[in-house]
Amino acid sequence: MNDRRKLFDDQADRYDGFVGSGPFPLAEYDEMLDRLVRMAAVEPGERVLDVGVGTGNLSQRIHARGCEIWGIDFSPRMLDRARSKLPTAHLVCADLLDGWPPEVSGTFDAILSAYVFHEFDTAGKLRVIAQLSEHLAGGGRLLIGDVAFETGAELSAARQTYAKWWEDEDYWVAERDLPRLTERGFDASFHRVSFSGGIFRIAPRRSGASPETDCGVDRSPPNP
Repeated sequence: MNDRRKLFDDQADRYDGFVGSGPFPLAEYDEMLDRLVRMAAVEPGERVLDVGVGTGNLSQRIHARGCEIWGIDFSPRMLDRARSKLPTAHLVCADLLDGWPPEVSGTFDAILSAYVFHEFDTAGKLRVIAQLSEHLAGGGRLLIGDVAFETGAELSAARQTYAKWWEDEDYWVAERDLPRLTERGFDASFHRVSFSGGIFRIAPRRSGASPETDCGVDRSPPNP
């Protein structure tokens, strides 16, 4: 983990210049961030938490809608960049795999994350999602945009096509991970953004409600 933190620290000053510039894995980077904000339907005055805020690109879009911004990231250098863009935001250096940071208090109307959860294994993903759900206000929205595929076959094809850029990370597969979320008591749906990315909308299941999962809702045509 210290090696990963150093990697992101070292990338902080040049991150905005190269992110989304290659064909994989962050294809349609800007569209992913824009779609996250649209789907979250954030409104002025709402408290919004950005998980893995990085250099603040997603939070800038949320701030433009008049929201109160909170952000968590484990890279101090990334947070320095975010603070230069978002001087009024509440930004906390923490790793959610180590537990919830006490500096982040209260509940949130929306919790968003972009291109972070593929850094966690399955157990870590589920553990962090459970933490986040405990900090949602009533009617709050939890949306995770990330490197993701609808099927295992799509992931295998991408692994072959983009072998030059492939990293040994835990990319989402909707047909596999939606049932896992259902088993843990969440309703979840997957919304394709590109051939290698999509958004999971996740909510704690209401008491007595039947499980709901929906794979592939609101697809955009995959890019080559």
